[in-house]
Parts: sequence; structure tokens; C-alpha cells
Amino acid sequence: MTRSLALVLVAFCLLIAVPERGWAQNRGDSGAIAGCVYDQTGAPIKGVKITTSSTTQIGGKKTAYSNDEGCFRFPVLDPGVFQVRADAPKLRTVVQQNVHVGINGASEVNLVMEVASDQIEEVKVVEKAPLVSTTSASVKEVYDVDFVDSLPHENRDVIFQQVTNYSAGAINGRIRGGAANQTIYTMDGFNLFREYPTVKASAAYEIQTAGYGADNVMAPGGVVNLVSRSGSNKLEFELGATVDHDQLTFFRDATDSPNPSHFYIFNPTIAGPIIKDRLWYAANVEFLTRMTGRDRDPERILPDPAPELRNWYKGTVKLTWQVSSRNKLASVTTFDEYWRFNTRELGYADETQETSRQHKTFSGLIWETILSDSIVFRTQAGVGVANSVNSPDSCHEDPAACESTPATKQIYPKSLTFGNAINHSASQGTFFQFVNRLEFFANTRALGEHDVQLKDNLMLQRDVSYKSEPGDRRYEINGPERSALTTYYSNDPRYEDARYGWFITDTNSLRNAVTLSDGWRPTRFLTVTPGVAFTTANANNSRGDQVFNDSAVTPSLATAWDATHDGRTVLRASFSEYLDVDVNGIAGQTLGSQVSQRCQWNDASQAYDKNCAFSGGANSATIGLDCGPSGIDVNGQECLRKLSIPKTWEYTAGAEREVVAGLALGASFVFRQFTNQFETVETNRVWNRSGTGLDTISGYRDGRAHTVSDLETPDGARRRYIGITGSLAKREGRLKVQADYTWSRLDGTVLDGSSNQFGDIGPRDIFLYGSLPDDHRHEIKLNMRYQATNWFSFGARYTYISGQPYNRLFRNDVTGNFENYGAPIGINPGTNINDPADDRALRLPDQHSLNAQLAFNFAPLIGQKLEAYVDVLNVLGLRTTTSVTEQDGPSFSQPVARMSPLHIRLGLRYRY
Repeated sequence: MTRSLALVLVAFCLLIAVPERGWAQNRGDSGAIAGCVYDQTGAPIKGVKITTSSTTQIGGKKTAYSNDEGCFRFPVLDPGVFQVRADAPKLRTVVQQNVHVGINGASEVNLVMEVASDQIEEVKVVEKAPLVSTTSASVKEVYDVDFVDSLPHENRDVIFQQVTNYSAGAINGRIRGGAANQTIYTMDGFNLFREYPTVKASAAYEIQTAGYGADNVMAPGGVVNLVSRSGSNKLEFELGATVDHDQLTFFRDATDSPNPSHFYIFNPTIAGPIIKDRLWYAANVEFLTRMTGRDRDPERILPDPAPELRNWYKGTVKLTWQVSSRNKLASVTTFDEYWRFNTRELGYADETQETSRQHKTFSGLIWETILSDSIVFRTQAGVGVANSVNSPDSCHEDPAACESTPATKQIYPKSLTFGNAINHSASQGTFFQFVNRLEFFANTRALGEHDVQLKDNLMLQRDVSYKSEPGDRRYEINGPERSALTTYYSNDPRYEDARYGWFITDTNSLRNAVTLSDGWRPTRFLTVTPGVAFTTANANNSRGDQVFNDSAVTPSLATAWDATHDGRTVLRASFSEYLDVDVNGIAGQTLGSQVSQRCQWNDASQAYDKNCAFSGGANSATIGLDCGPSGIDVNGQECLRKLSIPKTWEYTAGAEREVVAGLALGASFVFRQFTNQFETVETNRVWNRSGTGLDTISGYRDGRAHTVSDLETPDGARRRYIGITGSLAKREGRLKVQADYTWSRLDGTVLDGSSNQFGDIGPRDIFLYGSLPDDHRHEIKLNMRYQATNWFSFGARYTYISGQPYNRLFRNDVTGNFENYGAPIGINPGTNINDPADDRALRLPDQHSLNAQLAFNFAPLIGQKLEAYVDVLNVLGLRTTTSVTEQDGPSFSQPVARMSPLHIRLGLRYRY
């Protein structure tokens, strides 16, 4: 922390010494407008009055004057469509319409003013705003909320996560090779802490897939930014509703479930002024109910499972107060209440059912102030709470007896659990975030224009979990015969007197990043953005263990060049280093799992005392001991290694050109190297040279027949992503399109999370470097909306993904699992494992997905903005296999899952 404070003080002193002006950088919470005014010869014009306005911007019109270089800026603007007007004596007034302000970076507006003829001022209106940003190197895609709402999504819930997959290089929520937890979601600059905002809660969506620099150093995979809706000076009311029902699914076959199901969503929104131009509000809430029928036992031996039922509501409320012309205060609150009934499927009797409930809220305050024409300050703080409870239904029916009644599991003739539920658990999560950003705009004739930004982002997180087994035990029977008894403890009875009840774990983490960056324009057509970040992270738990503690200094550098000097072309390149400091998930490493003891029934003693074996406990988990639980290697030396922060090294290059007004073509190259990823490694077993069995002399390093999981950041836990994308974007007019083609490659040893196969069986590691599950060579994505008439519009999403790899896994006799390889991952070793000549690649079929939306607006007929729409999902009716059996045997490579059949969803929108 001393180093962090020193860095802040040095940076602050440097910034104070620099005077006025610059170009806005990436923020993730607001946008800006920046530009310059020139005469017909290209000379800058000083003193021009610039006015901007938008229905989404509180406080009314904003005014600025061009400086000595003819430039102006409007910082911290809410997303929306703006108008920019330039007025000066004896010059024609110029009005630029349709200036789209997003979430990150500045929308560039360069105006050319002509001399007014005959001393009469004329207004020149420019309808088309520039499409290409010539000052940013970020690889991103931006969607406004109306465009997102008009797309035919697979699901009308959690749309903000689905939109991530619509961007080039993103698949299964993972962006350009990143893991799922390495994609950071933010709203109004706050990290989303297990919140799920509705589509109408946001004004804009921005998916940054690369090149976002030091400002997002804690996002090693990608960044999805949302800005919540603020309201306007007019009363606004919107209502949306959708109906999903199994009767609207067509062309099903015998492999599809015939059980009834439905999914209904009701979404009202209201926004408007409390005091015009001073105090606005916006509120959105979504009510959802979903029933999913479950398949019966085909042999009709087991009782029919009850259908799963989910009910929940969630929403967002925002208040915005324009305190003065230079000061604004906003509050944003999200809430989410969720109930799930009948959580267990086939093989569980009615009395074993559970009910799950979740409660999540987040509240944040944001203060923005324009301290002077050259200094902007923003501070924000937020607190989030996420609690959940999974309880047996018996706890609602008979609270006094539910905790003392154990469950019984029948193993033969079919698995059936009865008597009571097998799980009673709860969790409490809290999250605090404090963000401060100071931005200086400077202009010197010798050094050009600068936008210097100093930012500190602090996040604190705590998670407490509770788990118990009703009755503290579970019986097993084999037909009518007793089989075994498992007893559950709240402590570890091998080291102290046994205790029962709740097994409680508590983890804490801190993440903090201080970043300093400069949007430097040495010339009018070149922007250079250097940056540096100092990041620290630590994690600990209720045992007092400090699981992780490290810090790092990381640089970034980006350039953007207007090669044609007309604001329609940009050449971009960047280098960045990102860090994975999502450490709360690993903080519980040394806490282990709940301790249990399983004993078989002994006919001789008429008791459960045969072949007793313990499992779980903290002694089965270590940190940084790759030589085994003793911490001493074969040479008698300590092998403790400190964990380091996993890093992502990134290089990008690209170009974009507005070929005609409103239509841009682009290309980008992204290279990423993910190194020293968090990984748990089994360190106690000693394997033979082939990895098929344990060493015959010393099968376990500590002499005990148990496994030990060691948390490490090993050199071998790595992956590499290479992607080349060609894009087409049209964001104006009746047709709006975003289309991309990407060739990519993803290879390495680990992909997602910290529980990959790497390191668990040492001799197997030589097979684990290869094409990872997300790897696909070719990808086409198309998102479009076409307003055919004033009453009919058409939206579509098309995705093509070339085949992804899968594996052929052989049984391991030690673990009993199918986890041995006969060839590198993604390769079938053929009939002769020792002959590489018959090896062949294993790839799933290519996937084509086409969804369409037909929308009919009744306004021309009834004078009200009422719209009905039909989503047609899987228009092509393809039933392409999406996963197969990987276990070696007769069922190897047989389909396990397929694309869902053609399905229709009905929806309604109303806007006042």
C-alpha cells in the first residue's frame, strides 16, 4: 500500500503541472463529445460557440468555446443521440445531427465553417455523424438498447450476457480465449456482483474484446459495459411481455422431451422528470415465471418427478440530480428475488425435494463534478449483497424435525433417495467497491494535446457459506439389505472431538488497481495512449490462512492514426498486459470440504463399522507445495513456491474505413498469451511412467491413501489465442447491420476455472497441450435490423461456428474415471494407440444458427405505439449435434445434446 500511495502522489504532482484540454479515454461509465472547428482552408477557428443537446442528457443544453487550436469537448455525457451546433459571427452556423455517444471514449465531431454570403448567416445541417473513431485502439462493438431489444435472443432473460456472444471472438461467455470469470461486466462503472440487469434497464451495451488498456487491467478476458437508463424531461412508459410455451415448438422427435413447459416474462418501465432538467428518475422491473417438465422413468419403476418451477423478479431504479451546471449526483439500485421449487429430478421421492431462494441487492452513489474547464472528477461507491438458502421442503412442513431426519438412498434396483432432502445450505456474500477518477485535459504547443487520467478502483468481497446434512447422516440400502452409513461433521473428528451441524466457511479478498494513462495527440491525426497500472490482490479465510498476496506493475500502449486525414480511416495497434485477480474463489482452498465418514454394514457385529473411510477436510488441500503435502522434495529441500498473479499478454493491430456514409469496413488482429493460470494440482499420488497406475513401491508421497489438491500458478498452465477478424458495420438508416468473420486458434493446457486436468496425473500432461474445447477455426456472426415500412420491421441473428474439438477418454483404474488419453487432446489415437499413423482429429459438426424476429407496429392504425412480434428460433430447423460421449466404449462419439428444434416465441411491446 505504501508503493501504491507513492505512485498516486507522484502522478498527482505531475498532473497538477499540466494545463488545459484533451481527448476523452475509455471509462466504462459515461461518454463524451470532442472535436475541432476549421475553416475551408483547414485552419482552426478560435472562439466558436459550441452547443450540444440530447433528450437523454439532464441539465439542458451544454455550451463550450473552441480554444486556440479550434478544439472543444463535452465530458461525462450520458449515452444517447446528440446534436452539436457551432455558431460564430460572419460564419454559417453548422449543426451536426445524430452524434451517437456511447460508453467509452469520445464521439468525434470535426466541423468545417464557411463564410456567410452577403452577411446573411445560413444554417448548414449535417445529418450523418462520423462512424469511425480515429482516436481509439479498442476492439469493441457497441449496441443501443433498441437494437438489442429487436434481436431474436435464444432466451429473453439475462440478455446482457447473451449479447457478449454476439461479438467477434466470443463463445460461451468467454472472449478471445479468456475464461468465463475473466470477462468483467460493469454497470455505470460498478462491477456487477452477481446481479442480472434487465434489457430495458440499460441505455447502451458495449463489448470490448481487446485493446482496452491499463484502465481495465483486472479484466484479462474482456469487458462488457452497460450504462443504466436515466430518464428524460418527458414521462416515458414502456411495457414488454413474452410468452414461451412448449406447444410453440415444432418438428420434435422421440429424443425430445414431451413434458409441458412454459416461460412468461412481464417487463414494465417508467421514467421521467421529477423536476425538469434537474431531477430525473427511471425504474424498470421484470417479473418471470418458468415451469419445466421432467422426463419419467421409461421403466416406470421410479416415481414421476415433479416439474421444476421458478418464480422471480428483478429490476433497476436510478435517480439523477443535476445539482448545478458542473455537478451531478446519481444513485443506482438493483434488486433480484428468486424462488426455485422442486429442485431435484428423477430418482428423488417427493419428501426429498428442496426449495431455493436468493436475495440480491446493490446500491451505488455516483458524484461527477467539472472542477474547471480542464479538470473532471468522478467518485462512486457501492455495496452489494447476495444471499441464498437451499432448504428441504420438510423444513417448511415440520421445522422441528427437518434437521434430525436423515435421508436414505436406495442403490438397487434403481437409485432412489427418500426420507428427507440431502442438502441444507446457505450463503451470504457482500461486495464493496470504491472508484475515484481524476481527469486532466491539457494542451501545450510543444507536446500537443493530452487527456491524463488517474484512477483508483478498490473492491472488497466476503463470502460465508453454510452446509449441513439433515440428520447429520445418510443411509444406503441395496434392495432390502443395509449397505452403508455416511456420517457428516462440522469439524474434523480425526483431530478433535466430533461436532455436528453446520459446516461454515468464510473467505475474504481485496483487489485494488491504480492506473495512470494519457490520451496524447502529438498531431491532429495521431493519438498515442500510454498507460501503467499498479495492482494488488490478497485473499484469506476463516482459518487465518493468507491464500494469496501479490502485486504487479503492468504497462500498456495504444496508437490510432487517421491515415487519410479525413476522419474516415483509422489504423490501430496496441500492447496491453492484464491480470487475473479474481481471488475470492480460491480463498477457500485450505478450508477443504465438509468431513464425512462412510462405513459399510457389518452383519457380524450388526453395526456400521466395516471398511470405514474418511473424506474431506482441510488436510487434503495445500498451497504452493508442488512436491507434495510434506513440502519437502526428493533432495530434502523445501519446495514452497509463492503464487503469482496470472497474466494475459495482448497485442492487437487493425484498420477501419468508412467506405460510404454510414457504412464501415474493418479488420483486426488479436494475439493473447495467458500465462501462469490458477490451477489445482493433485500432488500426493505417485504415478507409474504411463500414468495408468500408481507406483508399486510408493503410491502416495505421505504414505496415506488419499489425494491432496495443491493450488498453484504453474508455468505449464497456459493457453494462446490468435484471431483475425473482418467486419462490416452500418449503424444508420433503415438497415442496421453488424457482421463479422473471424479466423481463430485457441490452444493450451487449461481453459476455464482452476480445476482442469493439468497436473493431476503427471505423465498425462504431455497429452494436454492442444486445441482447447472453445477452439474453432471459422466463425461468422450477423446481427441486423431492417425497418421495412412504418409498420413492419425484421430482425435477425445468424451464427456459424466451425466444429469444436472433443476427446476420446480411456478408463483409469486408480480413479475409476474415464480420464486417460492415448493421444494429444482433440485427437483420436485410432485402433493402435502406439501407431500415430491412424490418429485423426476429433471435431463436432459445424453449427449454423439462424433466428428471426418479425415485428408489427400498430401505430399507423390505432395511433398508439403498440408493437407485436414473433421470434422464430432455429429457422433452419437444424438438429446439429452439440456434444457427444467422450468415454471410450460402444457409445463413444454418440450424440448427447443437439440444437433445440424450431421454436416460436410471442411478444408485445408498448411505449408511451
